[in-house]
Amino acid sequence: MINILYLSVAVIALAILILAISFARTLGSIRETLKSVSDTVSGMEKQLRGITTETEALLNKTNALADDLAKKSERLNGVFDAVEALSDSVGKIGKSISKVTNKLHIAVDGNEEKLSKSIQWGVLATEIGKKFFKK
Repeated sequence: MINILYLSVAVIALAILILAISFARTLGSIRETLKSVSDTVSGMEKQLRGITTETEALLNKTNALADDLAKKSERLNGVFDAVEALSDSVGKIGKSISKVTNKLHIAVDGNEEKLSKSIQWGVLATEIGKKFFKK
């Protein structure tokens, strides 16, 4: 019976030894995996720093471009205001010309006969003047 007890203790010790060796291998494998993950995370951190730097530079350039665009837009507002003022002036001139033309039509409508006679007298005076200066 003692032999069975010694044999049982030996089997238990052997099982614990196998379990400890298996556990040590598992821990070694986990350590290697964690080291690989740590290296990967470190590499990603370096890449993220580079991306962050580039993103900040791009953001700064975008802000500068937006400021420049806003300044140029403000300058163009003055040009559009000037064009609008010019358009108003041209419209007023057109209305004035239209009024003058209407007044001339009204004046001519009532005095067509007098105007016709005045033109004839003007042509006659021009012909007499030409003949006088030729002699």
